[in-house]
Amino acid sequence: MFKMTFGKVICLLSPLRTDHYAFSFSYGEERDITHALDKILKKSGYYCAVTLIPGQVSKSTDRYRIPRINVLNEPMFVFKTKLTPIYWWLYSIIR
Repeated sequence: MFKMTFGKVICLLSPLRTDHYAFSFSYGEERDITHALDKILKKSGYYCAVTLIPGQVSKSTDRYRIPRINVLNEPMFVFKTKLTPIYWWLYSIIR
């Protein structure tokens, strides 16, 4: 196991290739997730990676930058609203 740091992104990777399915970025911002990091994840056998960046998945989403929908202690209707395109359209305007 070895540790690599890219900005605020810390990766713990196995030196032996084992085919993992998904990597989860626990920290970091969009600018910290680079193409060099993509290559390391691919070489380590990861198929995809999930980020902390909020957003929806589409056909054009990079599989090494899959966004998440934050699930907090909130009512079910708020979570269901986050699954709709109108929520993300409004989010992009307000952000």
